[in-house]
Order: sequence, then structure tokens, then C-alpha cells
Amino acid sequence: MKLTNCYCTLAELKARLTVSDTIDDAALKSVMESVSRLIDTYCGRRFYVETRTRYFTPTSADMLDVDSLLSVTTLGTDDDGDRTYENTWAATDYDLMPLNAPYESPPRPYTYITVTPNGTYSFPNLVKSVSILGSWGFYSVMAALDTLGAAITSTTATTFTATAGSLYSPGHTLLIGSEQMHVQSVNGNTITVTRGANGTTAATALISAAVSVYTYPMVTEAALLQCARIFARRNAPFGITGNAEMGTLMALPKLDQDVGMMLNPVKSYAGF
Repeated sequence: MKLTNCYCTLAELKARLTVSDTIDDAALKSVMESVSRLIDTYCGRRFYVETRTRYFTPTSADMLDVDSLLSVTTLGTDDDGDRTYENTWAATDYDLMPLNAPYESPPRPYTYITVTPNGTYSFPNLVKSVSILGSWGFYSVMAALDTLGAAITSTTATTFTATAGSLYSPGHTLLIGSEQMHVQSVNGNTITVTRGANGTTAATALISAAVSVYTYPMVTEAALLQCARIFARRNAPFGITGNAEMGTLMALPKLDQDVGMMLNPVKSYAGF
């Protein structure tokens, strides 16, 4: 299966489980993918960064509720309901709120937009009257990983050459230039990826270009705990385990309690 937007990597999970062979790699990848989507569902939001256009119906002329907004490329409004967004707002026409959300630890997304006192426009009281092209997600926390060992000269090739392949692992989401890639497998310095992920566009890149990786503070630890629990279920058929001393025990089929405690502070009650 293809990995998309995993909140932990195969290397991290195998280290947590103290597994060194590759026999269970396929099963572990499946668990990683499933747990990552379970976390999205439980929290009512996505933690990966996605570029896309979203549409909104305002309830106020001077404020618009949004959820998990990281940055705005284009904000447009439709004054007459024809779904043509004829008004393109300048950055001086609005403020992303809370103002200091990106500087919290961990960073948080913007959750509403206000009209500036000297702004040119207001939000129309019409269904689907606001269009926002931007980056969406809970946070965008990057870490430097590597550099390219060879140029990427094709927008369709699904492999590239790294400088230090040992730094990569299936489950990584990379950023090279403006393109996101999902790492599927690693063979020496050859990295197999899914190109143009999360609304980004596949592009070429020069040799020695920087390779960054997305990180997920708080969420990665929760993902590792839940993955380890689910993978261990193979030793408890039908959720039942036990021994002569302890008797029969039932493993409860729900989110791990510690995982829930880690994720509760970042849950959204507005939904996706």
C-alpha cells in the first residue's frame, strides 16, 4: 500500500518495537497509515499541510471563522452570488487570527479572519461567498534532513538520489522546493516517493537542493503508542490474552487512554 501523510515513520516504529528485520514491514506500514487516519478522525482535523482552495459562508461582515489555516495565497469574495470571486483581497485588507498563533509551542493554526479597520472589502452575507486558496493543517513544523545527491530532472520520475539515504524512512513527508513527496521505500541512496503530494506540483530540482521533512510534535508520540498497541494485537486473537497466573484478559478495542490524553489538547470541535 502507498503511505500518505503518516505521523510516524517505519524506522521510528521499528525502533519503538525493537524490531530489526523486514518481515513485518508491510504490516507495520498498514498500521501506520490506519493510525494516522484514526488520529485525524479522533481530533476532527488533519495535521499534515495541504494546499487547496476552500469555500466559506460568512455569518458576519467583518469576521470569518475558518479552521486549521496556516497561510493565505489568495482570498476572494463574491458579492452577487454568481460564484465568481471578483474581489481579490490584499494582505492589508484582513488579519489572520489569533495574531500570535504561529509562535506558540507547538505552533497553532489561524482560526478566524478579521477585516482590517482600513480594509477595502467586507464579507458578503451569501452562501459560499468566500474563496481561500492557501495552506491548511494544524501546524507546519519543518526539520532539515538532507540534500539531493543528484538533480531531479523529471516531474514524473518516482525516485531520486539522496546524499545520505540512511536518513530517510517510509512514512516521511518531504519538502523539496515547493513540492511535497511521500517516501515509500529506501534502497541505499535511492528514495522512492509519491510526487506532488497534498496539492503541490511536481517540479525539477538542482543537485544539492535542500530536503526538509515535516514533523508532528505531540502527534508522533501518540501515533507510535497506538501503532505499537494495534500491532501487538496479533498476539491477542479476538482481543483475548492471558496466562495461568492472570487468567483470561480482554483487550479493549478502543483508542489507548494515553493516546487520548495526548491528543485531547489539539482536538477540533469544528470538524474538517
